[in-house]
Amino acid sequence: MGTKFFILFLLLLPCKDAQTNQDDFNWLLGDWIRVNEAEGLETFESWRKNSGKEYEGFGFTLKMNDTILKKRCFSSKIGGNGA
Repeated sequence: MGTKFFILFLLLLPCKDAQTNQDDFNWLLGDWIRVNEAEGLETFESWRKNSGKEYEGFGFTLKMNDTILKKRCFSSKIGGNGA
């Protein structure tokens, strides 16, 4: 379930509004709550920036206040204009 959500998330990245710099994932920073989760589940993510091009996220899903999924995510820019 978590993997499918993350893949869908990555596929939707290009759909972000046109004003977002595609070299900059700073919009991802902060705490997130999934709003379309299945009934009885709550999913949360938190993202921070480790360096100029590297981001780290932590997420978990709760069911009846019990953790049923925990994940660490990493994202970094590869290639591009040499930045």
